[in-house]
Amino acid sequence: MKIAFKKYGILLAGLMVCQQGFSFSPLPHPGSATPSLTTCHTAIGNAAIYSDSLIDKSVTCHLPSAMLPSAFAIVIDEQTFRHTRQAVFAYKEMLEKKEHLSTYIISSSWNSPAEIRSILQKLAAKSPELAKSPGLTTKFPALEGAVLIGQIPVPMVRNAQHLTSAFKMDEQKFPFERSSVASDRFYDDFDLRFRILEHDKKRPLWFYVELEESSPQYISSDIYTARIISHKPGEQAYTDINNFLKKAVDARTKPGKLNHLLAFTGGGYNAESLTAWTDEQQLLRECFPLAFSTAGSSRVLNFRMDSAMKQVIMSELQRPALDLAFLSEHGDIEKQYITNESSGKIITAEIEAIRPSARLVVFNACYNGSFHHPGNIAGAYLFNEGGTIVTQGNTVNVLQDKYAFQLAGLLQEGVRVGIWNSNINSLETHLLGDPTWHFYHQNGEALNKELVANWKNEKFWRSSLNHPSVAIRSLALSRLFALHAPNVDQQASKIFDTARTVNERMQCLSLLAAYGGSTFNKLASKALQDPHEYIRRKAAEWIARSGNDSFIPQLVSLLLAHPNDERVVWSAKRSLAVMDPIKVKQATIQQVGEASYLMNKEQLLQSWLKDVEEDSLAAAKTYAAIISKQLPEAKRIQSIRLLRNNTYHEFIPQLVKMLEDPGESAAIKVQLLEAAGWFSNTYQKPMLLDICRKLSNDKSQPPEISREAQQTSLRLTQWQLL
Repeated sequence: MKIAFKKYGILLAGLMVCQQGFSFSPLPHPGSATPSLTTCHTAIGNAAIYSDSLIDKSVTCHLPSAMLPSAFAIVIDEQTFRHTRQAVFAYKEMLEKKEHLSTYIISSSWNSPAEIRSILQKLAAKSPELAKSPGLTTKFPALEGAVLIGQIPVPMVRNAQHLTSAFKMDEQKFPFERSSVASDRFYDDFDLRFRILEHDKKRPLWFYVELEESSPQYISSDIYTARIISHKPGEQAYTDINNFLKKAVDARTKPGKLNHLLAFTGGGYNAESLTAWTDEQQLLRECFPLAFSTAGSSRVLNFRMDSAMKQVIMSELQRPALDLAFLSEHGDIEKQYITNESSGKIITAEIEAIRPSARLVVFNACYNGSFHHPGNIAGAYLFNEGGTIVTQGNTVNVLQDKYAFQLAGLLQEGVRVGIWNSNINSLETHLLGDPTWHFYHQNGEALNKELVANWKNEKFWRSSLNHPSVAIRSLALSRLFALHAPNVDQQASKIFDTARTVNERMQCLSLLAAYGGSTFNKLASKALQDPHEYIRRKAAEWIARSGNDSFIPQLVSLLLAHPNDERVVWSAKRSLAVMDPIKVKQATIQQVGEASYLMNKEQLLQSWLKDVEEDSLAAAKTYAAIISKQLPEAKRIQSIRLLRNNTYHEFIPQLVKMLEDPGESAAIKVQLLEAAGWFSNTYQKPMLLDICRKLSNDKSQPPEISREAQQTSLRLTQWQLL
């Protein structure tokens, strides 16, 4: 059906959008009479969206003023919009004129995250042609991102801890508010499927949702998102948002290059390894070469450097020229732990009282990005008189060994922070502030358009493998993996062999670790001998998921070659702990015995053999508890859950027998299946996939077993390591 409007309108699968002077009554259900033109009523300054399936009340939508190559959505609650209207429209105008993004403003009194997800999903889809009107025969641009302002529902995700980098809390034992993960992947990854569980009555914005077992078990965001939320009481929250939006608009008057950097590593981080810290600087130099072009353009600090390091960091954060602050530390919702002393932490109130200059602040730390909690650190950097426009942080704890610099070089190329962050495939990592922000680069505007337009274009990404930028080449490889391009694993293996940059080799390793199999095993053998500490560390860590005993001699050799690389040693020993202890002992005795240069050979050997014996006893104790039907079920489940961090591959045949045993309870089998999903690259994967297939197809099984078997099967074939 075609409807001629004064301006233009569009019908998107039950979603009606109008611009300038129209509002609609709710759309009819399928099969009922189509609304006539008489249902459009003049409503100056307003437009409306209604959905017959998910929205049972009006949703106001101000449409873009211009049809530009890409689109962006400002999603805001009605009350906040009423108090920030002028600032929001100024922000919209800036996005259209300066960032060239067709911008929607969508507001309502939101009752559910599902309402917002439905709208974003429809706006992100390829749109049909607009109703023709004089001089206008174009299309609505597809959505590339959104910012969620004010009181927007917070999805608290359950049954998806494998999509976090480190969070592992018992969802049965601990209450929902502690064992769920606040995550806007609900809003930006449209392939993920969720069940709505319940609304937290004490915390009105929190909605508990559960990842469906049949959903994809990996994250691949379709759009980027960010939050702008102040938890201050009353009018102060609106003042915070008004001031921040004005700051975001003003920042566009003089955008600068990313050529001033602060990088800091706090007390206790990465086991305080000096090798990890010094080698990290090579990653930084590759990502941000401009920041290392002059003596004063970068500050790379370690907590050991000054007894008053807290004051040093707070001073450096306010250095006027600072563009990016990258802070690796231990953290909490309201705290940044700078040193190990009790007085060495920065709290939210202290950030609110200073003027951080960095346009972008990255918190490589636990909990600092908990936007759903009052007083969160990442939000405090936005709501003050400083220059910070966007922050990245985590809503729960995060892996210390996470590839924190992944694709970070895109930022110096002028890529939007939102586009960069959309490639960080974890449940907990979020942006606060303006996700459209980008640093200046002469080709930045064209590059942003090109990336969005070709996001799913395999041919484009194959050609980009030859791009002069390391960051673009790494992104191209990542996109080819996401698009399941033919022979991309072999391509990554070849690139690893020839790449001169650490970031490029690391990208190859991380992508192949998700594949597993022989290609990864061959590459991991090379990676264990890489000159860079982080590549050795991650190779040693990911080998544990494989469990292949052929790595034992190489891991023992790694321990001998790099005994003072604390994080490498820790990762290598954890991998050896899940392998055959007899073979580990033999390799240790042989290689230590042959190391004639060692001054403390016997002492070292006995220490290592003691570690091997303790690991073997721990494995035996875990195994005995899992199989013992004499123990209380709760004790057995507790031991099964240990397999999440300790993937004892030799247990797998017995675990399969237990899953086939009609005498085992459904609760035990569900826990066994969930644990099996953590053996993502095991050499015994065919055995696990076979039992999952049998249980998921067996109609006589309790539904919870069939569902868990289906989810585990998908995890074993789709999961991405972080």
